[in-house]
Amino acid sequence: MSRARSNIQFLSQSLAKSPQPVYLLDDRRILQYCNPAFSEWTGLDAGLIQGARCDYHSGLDGNEVMRIAAGLCPPPEVFEVGALSGWIGFRRADGSSTRRLAHFVPLSGTADDASLLLAIVAPHDMELKSDSVASPVLPATNQLHARLRELRHALGAQYRLDHLVGDSPAAQRLRAQVSAAVQTGVPVTICGPVGAGREHVARTIHVARATSHGGIIPIDCGIVDGASLDAALEALQRSLPDAGQPPAVVSLLLLDLERLNSECQLQLLRRLATVGPEVSLLATAGRSPLEMARRGEFHLALASALAVIEVELPRLVDRQDDIRLLTQLLLEQQNSRGQRQMSGFVPEALSLLAAYPWPGELDELSQVVNESVANCAGSMVGVGDLPASIRAWGQAQHRMRPVARRMVYDDAVAELQRELIAAALARSRNNRAKAAKLLGLSRARLLRLIEQLGLDAPPLEGDPVIDVEVDSPGSPRDPHGPYATADPTLSRPKIDAPAAASESRPLFWEVDDGGEHG
Repeated sequence: MSRARSNIQFLSQSLAKSPQPVYLLDDRRILQYCNPAFSEWTGLDAGLIQGARCDYHSGLDGNEVMRIAAGLCPPPEVFEVGALSGWIGFRRADGSSTRRLAHFVPLSGTADDASLLLAIVAPHDMELKSDSVASPVLPATNQLHARLRELRHALGAQYRLDHLVGDSPAAQRLRAQVSAAVQTGVPVTICGPVGAGREHVARTIHVARATSHGGIIPIDCGIVDGASLDAALEALQRSLPDAGQPPAVVSLLLLDLERLNSECQLQLLRRLATVGPEVSLLATAGRSPLEMARRGEFHLALASALAVIEVELPRLVDRQDDIRLLTQLLLEQQNSRGQRQMSGFVPEALSLLAAYPWPGELDELSQVVNESVANCAGSMVGVGDLPASIRAWGQAQHRMRPVARRMVYDDAVAELQRELIAAALARSRNNRAKAAKLLGLSRARLLRLIEQLGLDAPPLEGDPVIDVEVDSPGSPRDPHGPYATADPTLSRPKIDAPAAASESRPLFWEVDDGGEHG
């Protein structure tokens, strides 16, 4: 008998009388032991679940043992960082859910003894709060994992809406629309941008409507012609159950409805008149068929027949609060395949993904997650593991000057003046006369602006000092200059007066080295 087996037997004798659920995993995440309190909590006999592999995901696929085993998996980084706490939980066969806090303690092994992981489970269900324990702090990714499991279990009780998880108003509105489409059974068109998961939602509605699963006949409206449309509709009729057979929902799924040519639109409209209630009509489109009909771009009667309910898929940029959950979902879908287990993305990487505009929608997000996981060597995806295109976008955003800030006009003008004067002084090696020429200003006016804007620096050696009160052509004091005024009280403004800090006339234009344009 191996030392690992003897150690398990020793631990089992010590832990059998524990009032708290306890179980042991080996380094392959295989459940090697569970005590009687664990069996009482899960409702599973130890002989059924021992030997099951625990993968870190929140999916609902597989039998009851597989689903419970997935809910028991610790955060994958536990084998790297040592003891930590995390949320575990699952849905029982009776539909009830449980969620508890568990403390995971690695038990180091030797060359002849595989490592074990001891899991000590809280005696009672707990709320999903990061402050449920004082130390150690729960990993942020485990919080996402627990929230994702909670959402998927709540949705899975009715339909499979994996890609619609999220807490944003857009996600909640979308789930309400899909729920109405499922419950009513009327024709539905799913509208949204390419890559947003239109076909996924349509197939979800088909599965949710079916009391017993019938077939689904997809038609690509971009390539279908009259003959192939007839063939597809004939196949639909043949797939309907015969009299005396159990009822089954059969769906006709029209993909990219806006690409259906006018001839096929009329042909489809005539054939739909013969379709009975046992056929579920589903369609996807980039734009609302009813809106297209109002613009004269689609047959109104067909649009009305196919879009009794329109489900509008929001753009991913409009539900950026859901990016973290969707990213965790896509990562855990890879975990569910039983290969290398990942905990999630570091907060800096999640922040970058949440800010990205996602022109390719959910399809692009899925590709980014897949590539990031492939690049990652550990259990946490970092910024450096993200695709080069995402990192380059983030760097460009960091270099860009923000333009959406609130600005006061006078402050903005003063800031631009400072930048122009500073650049001219630098280019002229702090020679005021040359800087004034570059800016197209008189030297006296430049000196006044330097003092007003707080740019008064010691003059360069050899640059003569000229008092700002000296009259110069074009200055406000020049009685014959372009800014002369009939009111003598306005011809000699004090440079320290508040009004002098901001002038209403334009001050600068782009200039070359040889001309004065101010």
